[in-house]
Amino acid sequence: GDNYNSVDGNQVRGVVRDNIDSTPITSAIITIPELENNITKPRKTDESGFYSRLLHKSGFYTMAVSAFGYQTTDTLDISHSSSGATIQDIGLIPLPNYGVTFYIQTPDHYDGTLQLIRHHIHQSDTLLISSGETKIWPEGDYQLIINGTGYMANVIDIELNDNTELYVNLLYE
Repeated sequence: GDNYNSVDGNQVRGVVRDNIDSTPITSAIITIPELENNITKPRKTDESGFYSRLLHKSGFYTMAVSAFGYQTTDTLDISHSSSGATIQDIGLIPLPNYGVTFYIQTPDHYDGTLQLIRHHIHQSDTLLISSGETKIWPEGDYQLIINGTGYMANVIDIELNDNTELYVNLLYE
């Protein structure tokens, strides 16, 4: 974990919030390419939107912040300060939301729920859907995997930038 008692000048810290309603954003990704390698990965904000990264004494850094449902920030220039921590609070702009309506056909005209695995660069989750259902999601690129017991999984890549209808034909395994 982070050591908050370290010398203040060696860190950049702040809070990431929604630009519209100022609510803290949990799990926003703080990327500082100059500090990252195979061992050191980007950091995420905590439940109060707080982040902290240690900086090396010499050097200039670039930082970008991204989160599910938000526009990624432009690259920010930050540098080590000898007079105290660099405070960099960030406001992220929400992306527009769009509806994805699923129309699913099966050989046996099954009309119950099916599993939907949704992959996005920021998160993956598993949802239940049924034919005719609409999900409201933020703009972005998704990989969707629809499956159910006895059916072959159907993989769909979509670039969501408008309300979308997906017609899916599930076949037996």
